[in-house]
Amino acid sequence: SDALETFASTLKPGHVEILRGRVIAGLTGDDQRCAKTFGVSKQRVGQIEKQLRVKLADHFTRSFGTDGVKAMLRVWRTRPSPGLYAMLRPPFSTLPAKYKNAKAFHVGVHPERPDLDLLLALRNSRGGEILISVEPFTSALNPVSNELLTQLCSVCDVFSPNELEAVSMVGSGNPVELCERLAAFGAKIVCLRRGELGVVVLDTRISPNETWSVPAYLRDSETSDVTGCGNAFCGAFLASLLHGEGVAAAACWGSAAASVMAENAGVPTVPAGDAQTRNEVQKRCEALLVKTKRIK
Repeated sequence: SDALETFASTLKPGHVEILRGRVIAGLTGDDQRCAKTFGVSKQRVGQIEKQLRVKLADHFTRSFGTDGVKAMLRVWRTRPSPGLYAMLRPPFSTLPAKYKNAKAFHVGVHPERPDLDLLLALRNSRGGEILISVEPFTSALNPVSNELLTQLCSVCDVFSPNELEAVSMVGSGNPVELCERLAAFGAKIVCLRRGELGVVVLDTRISPNETWSVPAYLRDSETSDVTGCGNAFCGAFLASLLHGEGVAAAACWGSAAASVMAENAGVPTVPAGDAQTRNEVQKRCEALLVKTKRIK
């Protein structure tokens, strides 16, 4: 909901991960692994979770009143089950014809239970002539098996986790190490999104492999709401690849698009396709290109 995203926009990045993984998704997992995922002690994870629950309840009470909060809590208390997940995973056959004919898809997944059936159906559509981008929408709170990681990474063309999500799947390491570990599971292109630190992208489609570092486009006091920046990045990155550009240029387009998204609270009111927005994103992309470096 808008109220939930507004609340999340006021939190630190690590706290947002705890909000989404521990509070909203209702996931618990092993305390020690949660601590490693969120970068704090296991005691601190519990403390932050309790604080977030209190703050969230207060925020919703002010937004919707007591009765509205009670209604939402009844929905949130629905127990996770295969039936619930099936409702959230429409099969490929139900997609509109125009969707089935798309040249590219961007799919959000839970790393512990990705919809592999949908991803495989997409991969086999259009005779395999399709680009698939996969983005985890939360960190893994339980170990992800090598078999599942291989299935997930090998079915897509672009795998784009943020740094916390990557660490939760393959363990701690520097950005290049994280990209290489994910590539070892079959990912052709790995985009490691690092927020204000930019992005590191590894392309294994060429020999020798190339790894690039692209900075974030930052303007002082311009950040309003980072919600949706990951999707904006992934969409622009994928569109650039469709136009035949390399991963370095694609990452610059992604960072430029994400920076515009960050300067708006919620969805931008100006249409994404208008000339002014396109020109601004292109200007930012060109500024990032000159700062982009090949690091391996």
